Amino acid sequence: MDRARIMKSHQRNLDCKILKTGVTVSACAKGNLLKDGMIVVGDFVDLAFDSTNNSYSIERVVERTNYLSRFLPREKKEKIVASNCDLMVIVTSLGKPEYKSGLIDRYLTKSMLWNIPTLLIFNKMDMYKKDGPNAVDLLFEVERVKDLNTTCFEICSTNPNYIPQFINNGLAELKVALNNKTAIFLGQSGVGKSKLITLLSEGKINLKSNQIGKEGKGVHTTTASEIFELPFFYLIDSPGIRSYSLDDLTLDDLKIGFPDVFTISQNCQFNNCKHDQQSKGCGFFGNGVTLTPALLSRLESYKKIHAELNETPEWEKKKRLKGRS
Repeated sequence: MDRARIMKSHQRNLDCKILKTGVTVSACAKGNLLKDGMIVVGDFVDLAFDSTNNSYSIERVVERTNYLSRFLPREKKEKIVASNCDLMVIVTSLGKPEYKSGLIDRYLTKSMLWNIPTLLIFNKMDMYKKDGPNAVDLLFEVERVKDLNTTCFEICSTNPNYIPQFINNGLAELKVALNNKTAIFLGQSGVGKSKLITLLSEGKINLKSNQIGKEGKGVHTTTASEIFELPFFYLIDSPGIRSYSLDDLTLDDLKIGFPDVFTISQNCQFNNCKHDQQSKGCGFFGNGVTLTPALLSRLESYKKIHAELNETPEWEKKKRLKGRS
């Protein structure tokens, strides 16, 4: 048998890259592997070759290291769309659109739920203003995520020669981090994902802006997931993922997505603690905890998302959890 990786799905037939030879072949999945989510882009599989029909068939799917998924509201279940992703690349802008740390926290929650390390890209640095209205303290934003399995970079996707001024990591270091990895790029519309991917692909891929979709949705013009083989890394293109939607989050997910906050909240006397200075027995205040500005910012973000999730009717939460089981 040949070990291969699923690069693109065409329902029953899938494009598989044979690891030993680097050749991509079309393979047919066996009936018992055609169930929803049994085989997705990114899976490693074992192929058998039938010399009589000159065709390949998928015999087995190798256990996944992780997977990407989205929640289907109508069907009330989780749908796996890709697997075995090494890195989530979160692209944000320090120009336009306006930078929002709360959105970054939602992406980070997803990455932790999916068990994927993140690269946080501060793009459009040519537009960055340290002072004035809507100014962003870049070093503070780096401090917010330093303990969250995240590496930060500052770049300008329209200027490959941009030299980092605040963070040690720039475009050259980003290329090293991506080398021989499989990555998915996420970020709200307008932050420069397409231009960055075009730059990193050395022009091999030129994603048009209208493929990215409306802000916050991550929707492309196609519904099929695919892996693109770029000069030095692999790019997962999974249009179905809603980048920072709360549709598929539960309150328990926040414990994973905010480990820095959850660890301290364990010291609260009451389970329904609101985590403010007026809360009796709160683990964040009056117990020797050093509540740094970065941690306080993360706590406020946690509380905001927690409040949004609490607005979801209880019957809806039960359906979501049932769909995951």
